[in-house]
Amino acid sequence: MVDFHLPIRNNPLRTKKDLQDAFLQITEPLKKFYSPGYAQLRIGHTGASYPENVAFLEGFSRVLWGLAPFLLGGGDSGLEQNYLAGIKNGTNPEHPEYWGNAHAGDIRMVEMAAVGFAIALVPDKLWQPLNDHERDNLTYGLNGINRHEPYHNNWQFFRVMVDMGLAVAGREYDRVLLQKSLDTLDSFYYGEGWYGDGRNAQFDYYIAFAMHFYGLIYGKAAGEHKYLERARLFAKDFIHWFSSEGDALPFGRSLTYRFAQTAFWSAYVYAGGGDEDLGVVKGIILRHLRWWFNKPVFDRDGILSIGYGYPNLIMSEGYNAPGSPYWALKSFLVLALPDDHAFWLAEEKPFPLLNPLSVQKHPKMIIQHMEENRHVVALTSGQYADFNPVHNEAKYSKFAYSNIFGFSVSRSNRTVEQGAFDSMLALSEDGRAYRVRQNCEQVEMRGNSIISTWRPWEDVVIKTVLIPLGAYHIRIHQIQTSRRLVTAECGFSAAWGDEIKQLEKLETKNSVCALYPWSCSGIIDLNGNRKARLQVTEPNTNLLHPRAVMPVLEGDVQIGETVMACAVLGVIDKEYCKKSWLEQPVLLESEGAIRLHYKGETREINEWL
Repeated sequence: MVDFHLPIRNNPLRTKKDLQDAFLQITEPLKKFYSPGYAQLRIGHTGASYPENVAFLEGFSRVLWGLAPFLLGGGDSGLEQNYLAGIKNGTNPEHPEYWGNAHAGDIRMVEMAAVGFAIALVPDKLWQPLNDHERDNLTYGLNGINRHEPYHNNWQFFRVMVDMGLAVAGREYDRVLLQKSLDTLDSFYYGEGWYGDGRNAQFDYYIAFAMHFYGLIYGKAAGEHKYLERARLFAKDFIHWFSSEGDALPFGRSLTYRFAQTAFWSAYVYAGGGDEDLGVVKGIILRHLRWWFNKPVFDRDGILSIGYGYPNLIMSEGYNAPGSPYWALKSFLVLALPDDHAFWLAEEKPFPLLNPLSVQKHPKMIIQHMEENRHVVALTSGQYADFNPVHNEAKYSKFAYSNIFGFSVSRSNRTVEQGAFDSMLALSEDGRAYRVRQNCEQVEMRGNSIISTWRPWEDVVIKTVLIPLGAYHIRIHQIQTSRRLVTAECGFSAAWGDEIKQLEKLETKNSVCALYPWSCSGIIDLNGNRKARLQVTEPNTNLLHPRAVMPVLEGDVQIGETVMACAVLGVIDKEYCKKSWLEQPVLLESEGAIRLHYKGETREINEWL
């Protein structure tokens, strides 16, 4: 890991003072990048799907998610006066740094939410010092979200955050529209703690760091207890997305927000949750932040980069501007808690012992916890973001996601190397352009398995079964095709070491496993028809590892019906990998039946097909 000698790497993150210091260590490098009028934060010039001046507003506003709790909890950063000046100038139509009026679908609506939230938390810092004219300017600017309709997804909460701030400031807002947004947001609630981000099949971190996060803040302010009760239910599932080491499962879009993954837990405690065991929640939050602050996610100036485990524009969405990653400061909401709050007094506890399997019907996931909860694998089918963000199929449609191996996004679909099709079945007519699973026509969760039906072409129908099995997971594909196909099925992407001597291989014609000191990844063709090899993927395609290698099975599929099956192994410990490789699953065929045999147990695969 490159060490730029950033102070935050040495922060023990154990006390409130440590967390306050972390906020200062993150925001101190920003100070020299504010505009003369302080209404813009200009930390880079990579493009986004909105104008650069709006991107500069975004950078300014996102710091407020951490600054307001920091100030409320008694912190002193030197940013307070800068932000007061920035709010005055950004809402002044006569000032050259005027933010402009919001329109429907405008990113300004996103950033208004942070301003409304900050006014609601610390009106004495960011509202009361304004004169009447400045208050009128700010009120008019914020009410832009009541003059135009936000998108019917988590954006409805932006209106709630804005109106919450206006209410605290004693200013007028449209109560009818506020109630309409609250009713709309309630319509997204599926039950058992799970919202959708709108009415679609997308259940990712937006449910945690948006839907629940804003709901818990509003619920505390309005005395509405349903948001906390929903969060208690959600927490029972969401804890399975985290490991005992502090990191969380990379899945879905907007992963450049990084440690916003733990913003839910901060909001949960802020709103009064976690009383069942605050020490456990405290451990989840602090271990998560320690994990991130020891990754190369800050550049040489101490600025948060776009990317995930390292700076990486390839994986980013069109709405990721240079300031976007500072949404991660939502995780600092716990700083609003007073010094004598039970959260700060609680002893940090280790990660609890979880069941090895968690079947989660709303996100359509079966989550495996392995190796003392250090390794988290989610088998999933049926998610797909309807608005088609960049790399949609990579972020939602792979067969498996892992906190240790991450996942990869494609540079192109022309080769297996450039496609980086980890945890996917890639199919091609000519070996020069591959297709993978995108959205599914049908999904069924049956016991501890997930069955999906999908079409890479109109005349190619694939039924895929995913089954967790000890250290492995099993994939069975029943393929009905009217065309001959070339296939490449891939396991997890492991970090590729600098020296060849670091790699140990276990391989046969039909199986291969890459063993490194830090992780091991293998795949076995259970039919014995496909050839196995290791593939080094295009640099910077994996979210966690700049260079990666993945095991691949390659074979042809003829016209008609074909059943293919493989076992995928991904573990941290090399000795555990070798032991598991010796106990690998096998397929047994007799009397027209195909059976899966593993550790003395046999199951008929026709029960899934």
